[in-house]
Amino acid sequence: MLFALVLHNNLFAQEKRIVIDNQTPGSLSDRLTYPQQRTVEDMTIKGYINKKDMDFINSLIKDYNLKILDLSNVTTVLDGVENCLWGKFLSFGSNKELQKVRLPLATNTAAPQGYSGSVISSMVDTLEIGWEDLSVIGRRIWTVHAKHLILLEKVRIIPDSFFMTAADENSTYNNEWYDGYEVTLPESVTIIGGRAFGRYAQFQSDFSFPDSAEYIGKYPLEYDSYLGNYGHAYINSWCERKPSISDKKFSFPLNLRFYNSLDYEPYMNAPGTKRVFTSDEFKSDTIIVHERCDTLYVKLRAKIAYFYNRKPVVFWTYEDLNIDTLYIPEGCMSAYLEDSYMYEAALKSEPEIHIKAIKEMKSVKTVKLNKNKETCLIGDKINLEATISPVDAFNKALKWTSSDNNIATVNSDGIVNAIKPGTVWVKASSESNPEISDSCMIAVVQPVNGISLNYDKYQIDNIGETIVLLAIITPTNATNKEVRWSSSNENVCIVENGEVTAVSPGTATITATTVDGNYTAKCIIKVVRHVNSIELNKSSLSLKVGENERLTATVRPDDADDATFVWSSTNENIITVDERGVVSALNAGEAWIKAISNDNINVSDSCKVVVLQPVTGVTLDCNTYQLNTIGESFEIHANIEPSNASNKNVRWISSNESVCLVSHGVVVAVGYGSCVIIANTDDGGYIATCSVIVMDGSGITSHKNCNEVVQIYDINGIRLKTLQRGINIVRLFDGTTHKIIVK
Repeated sequence: MLFALVLHNNLFAQEKRIVIDNQTPGSLSDRLTYPQQRTVEDMTIKGYINKKDMDFINSLIKDYNLKILDLSNVTTVLDGVENCLWGKFLSFGSNKELQKVRLPLATNTAAPQGYSGSVISSMVDTLEIGWEDLSVIGRRIWTVHAKHLILLEKVRIIPDSFFMTAADENSTYNNEWYDGYEVTLPESVTIIGGRAFGRYAQFQSDFSFPDSAEYIGKYPLEYDSYLGNYGHAYINSWCERKPSISDKKFSFPLNLRFYNSLDYEPYMNAPGTKRVFTSDEFKSDTIIVHERCDTLYVKLRAKIAYFYNRKPVVFWTYEDLNIDTLYIPEGCMSAYLEDSYMYEAALKSEPEIHIKAIKEMKSVKTVKLNKNKETCLIGDKINLEATISPVDAFNKALKWTSSDNNIATVNSDGIVNAIKPGTVWVKASSESNPEISDSCMIAVVQPVNGISLNYDKYQIDNIGETIVLLAIITPTNATNKEVRWSSSNENVCIVENGEVTAVSPGTATITATTVDGNYTAKCIIKVVRHVNSIELNKSSLSLKVGENERLTATVRPDDADDATFVWSSTNENIITVDERGVVSALNAGEAWIKAISNDNINVSDSCKVVVLQPVTGVTLDCNTYQLNTIGESFEIHANIEPSNASNKNVRWISSNESVCLVSHGVVVAVGYGSCVIIANTDDGGYIATCSVIVMDGSGITSHKNCNEVVQIYDINGIRLKTLQRGINIVRLFDGTTHKIIVK
């Protein structure tokens, strides 16, 4: 239920304001549903409408709730004529009041004959009209039934006898006069015709005409030969109920040329008493009439009046003027005095002076400032003084301007307020003649209060290399950011505009000094000579487990800043190296010893180290063996000690190859008898033997004493530990000897 209620309220709210694009005249009523007709309060119509559509709109106002109507973008159509308004265009009776209506802006022609009469014949609160020439709908009386009449900025011409308060013959307003309607005049209006605003029009307090107004009242002035006069004020004057003006100062429109408010005594009087006179009176302490004005059929009452027209303004009679002091343009005194209306004609015995004094407004010839160039800090105030000549110039008012208010402003007294750094021109111009002026160039500066560099320390790695130091001035908006650069040692590095170039190894201090304030900032530059190579005394090395050897490294260049390096082993389970380069073999295998530059880890040299495990002995899995037939074989296995010895190669030897042959430990019988099979290690020359007997079937048994030591002698009978090259005498466990030749 809550949702339905919200939905209903939203839909209802939407129906109160409707925008309709009606492209077919006469179809407007078909565009609204019956519920919409009952609920719409604010309606905007676009497209086309005709009289049928307007009758429908009037019925919505009269019978339902329509209060606001916007027809500004509508094209009206009446009997084939577009963009016209007809009599009773808005006519919905007297029991309703339309809150606001804006009439079509495209109105530009009169309605066809037979459709005359007031366009608005019912009451509206606010009526907006915006076409340029209001006379396009016909030069006839508009009956104004509006509390607020707003003429939009496009309106330029308001014709004679246009807006009147009159009765609506079809309503209860018949024979009643409205108490008044408020009028808003646009700045665009140039012509306000005679009786343009009829009875009881009201204007804002301290009324002033738009400066664009050129003609006010009936123009041109026409003489009615039948009446014998120039018309009646209610026809000539622009408004019957005159708005009040300021009692301090009143200025006629800047572009005003003609103002008419002539009236005459009723024609039913005797012919001799008929007299034309002005009816509108303007009374203020100060009244200004601008230079374009040539005719003023009004009365002026002022203590001071300024007439800027060099040719005297035409008045109906001098009696219309009551001015204590009249100021006129410089050089126009004779022209004004020649006009008789300025003074009472001397023919009277007691002339009455209506202008007590006439003075020329001496123009400003020069404006001279006390300064034409000035420098100041942000926040300073400079008092510029202007000397105006002649000293008795009428209008000494000056207009002070700054070429850039973001940099410095100036007030009406010539006091300059410095805001931010920059150069600005402050000008004092004569208010009466802006071409007469003088200027002062003001430079607003922000002093430097500090400096820093983007680096405090920096290392340059190569001779000839450059680095750019940036000077950071504070504040950032300082005016003079110029900096002087210097090097404490130009043999090491030189500097120009912050660009530092390395000349040779060493250290130098680069100093940046501000021109404004002599603030300094420093950067220590170190130019280094790097190591470019390391060379070891050996590229490869072979060690046995437990052995040591020292490697040496040569660093180039000899004068490198950091010639130190570190030793390292790629596998410390195999080899280690100390800080002196001494390599220690720990276990068999291969590893690399490296010397790495501390200055540049990419510079190094390496030595390949092979660590060997030596053989300490050899045994055979069999010490004696008996073969029974020729061709029989068996295999002997040699066990090298230790098991991880690096070189396990063994040479196999038969002491009597006519009995047995041996290859890779495989013994083959080739004859009868006995021999010794010897295993000799390549590393260390260690031997192990196996005695072999090949039986011939005679029943000889084999020897089983496998633990007796074999003795080896050279040819001279000297006992040997192992076999050697050449002739070896081997005594076996059975006491027999054998000659073995080792090649």
